[in-house]
Amino acid sequence: MRTLSTPTIPSWRIALNLPQTYFLIFGNAIGYVSLIHSQGLRLIVCSIGGIICVSAGIAWLLKLQKIQSTFNFSFDLLDLKAFQFNLKNLEQKIITQFPIAWQKMNQSALEIHKIAQEISISEPELHAELIETLYTVIRLVEQGVYATLALHKVQTESYKNQARNYLKASYERLKKTQNNLQQLRDQIVLAQLPETELTREYTLPKRLQILIADNKTVLQASQNLNLKEKKYNEK
Repeated sequence: MRTLSTPTIPSWRIALNLPQTYFLIFGNAIGYVSLIHSQGLRLIVCSIGGIICVSAGIAWLLKLQKIQSTFNFSFDLLDLKAFQFNLKNLEQKIITQFPIAWQKMNQSALEIHKIAQEISISEPELHAELIETLYTVIRLVEQGVYATLALHKVQTESYKNQARNYLKASYERLKKTQNNLQQLRDQIVLAQLPETELTREYTLPKRLQILIADNKTVLQASQNLNLKEKKYNEK
């Protein structure tokens, strides 16, 4: 077993795993284009708009650092507190109406996190891939939450079937992610044997990258449904 310390994740990599970052980027882009449209394409206008956008980005990174230092909180999803924080936000949307459905998704996510932590301890160089894997797990749980809510709110049978399909896809991907990580953990144990050492450096990151890509494929396919369900949830 390796004894390398877990690498520190830069603030910009933490920010990239937060949806608020993309809202900020989108808002800045709209504001920048609107400013140029209203004031004209001039150097002073472009400069002021650029300064505002950069300042907003810096302010967001400083806010993340302040939250971490004030509450001793990590945005590293391998940190159980950070992972549970993301799950808690989703729990509030569904726990009152559908506690059993939430328990199933929450338990699966926490089991996946436990395995990911074990892998990270043995293979700290996989830290980044494991964080990205856990990010897709959060997104799969989110998809399951919105699909569950949609299933009980939409009236058209075709949309109900669509919601069922996305809910089923969420459960299946969570289960497959758990199974794949369990296999990866077992492979790491076996990799301690000298004869398997030659192949482990290539196969471990590659298997995680394939798992991440498969999860993202399912998430991308359900993007339109999630947007619709968010509208339902806001009503």
